[in-house]
Amino acid sequence: MGIARFEELASGARYLIEKKKFYLVGPNHIRFGLSPIDAGPAGAIPALRELLVSGVVYLLSLPA
Repeated sequence: MGIARFEELASGARYLIEKKKFYLVGPNHIRFGLSPIDAGPAGAIPALRELLVSGVVYLLSLPA
């Protein structure tokens, strides 16, 4: 699932995205001996984000 699609579904389910962090090498790749690498400016550009980012960590909350 793409990043934009996940965010669309989360907002459709009334979740608020409190924080998000983009990674070129995601934290789930630690098991392969890789260290997470922050996406930096590539995470701010939607087209690059969909192509280059391999992991995103979200903090979601429900509205009060």
